[in-house]
Amino acid sequence: MKVDDEIKECLSEIVDENCLLTLSEINEELRRRLPTKPFVHDRTVGNALNGMLIRIKLARPLSAADSNRPYVIQTGVEYVNL
Repeated sequence: MKVDDEIKECLSEIVDENCLLTLSEINEELRRRLPTKPFVHDRTVGNALNGMLIRIKLARPLSAADSNRPYVIQTGVEYVNL
């Protein structure tokens, strides 16, 4: 199935609203917003986003303990002072 302009516009809106959604969650939201459109596979959603120059990256939460370790803080300070 080809991704038409309406689907691309909807994908763009979904990603603009929440850029931390997974491809599956983006696809679910796409189906909720455009119920009359045919089923699109998660990989097709990813390919469409890549074609729109929207890159998908891994995002995961870090515990406060990991982000406050001394070497992490020092690395941040060194980066800022470059």
